[in-house]
Amino acid sequence: MPACRSILTKAMSRNQEVQKTQEESAVWPLVRHFGLTKEDVVIDDSPDVVFKDFEGKTIGIENVEYHSKKNISKTNNKLFKICREYKQILVQRGDTGFQMNIHFKDEVYLMKRLDEKSVLAEMDAFRFSGKRRGWQYIDDISCYGSFPKEFVEVMPIWYGFIEENLNHDLLREIVKKKEARLRYYKQLNKNGGIDEYWLNIHIPSSEFSMYGPKDEITLESDYDRVYLTFWDPVDIPLRLK
Repeated sequence: MPACRSILTKAMSRNQEVQKTQEESAVWPLVRHFGLTKEDVVIDDSPDVVFKDFEGKTIGIENVEYHSKKNISKTNNKLFKICREYKQILVQRGDTGFQMNIHFKDEVYLMKRLDEKSVLAEMDAFRFSGKRRGWQYIDDISCYGSFPKEFVEVMPIWYGFIEENLNHDLLREIVKKKEARLRYYKQLNKNGGIDEYWLNIHIPSSEFSMYGPKDEITLESDYDRVYLTFWDPVDIPLRLK
């Protein structure tokens, strides 16, 4: 039983560290934008983040991620899984000593379903015959040799981003769902020193998207401020309220 408790404790600790990293990543665009330092920021719980001194005020921040209805993240994970499977096929054949970079077509990342066997067949067609025509999923494949014989790697490569407009209805839905959290936070005794509450809607890199336009959105909320932040440091936080 003690061993089980130890495993559970370690797992919980890892989860807490992952959660802390996610909260830091989400709020970092605001920290950078306002010229704050790490010493000004406390990663907390209920709310997620506290700015200890922002213009003389203590700010409580609730983080939430924006995920559109696309399946890009799931599709990307699926492609990694398929590439790992093909790697195992190559290892079993003894076909090693190189790296294959698979460049999938942009539209593949928007597909709801992938035919795994067809993807593997396209990889195999290239490996055995160099065939490049008539592919449904793959745009191109690059192979690099000069590796030790025991080495082999198969990687999905995609440099593209899907261009789309922000979904205003989805943003309103996110804000509406988070209003209850705000009421809960205000009831907690530990939050008595918080002067303002902000909602930070963060678009993570896993969205694989470039959004625009970003200057025609206004939202109603009981939060004192609502911001939209982006994983790309080129994009400055957008205040929605």
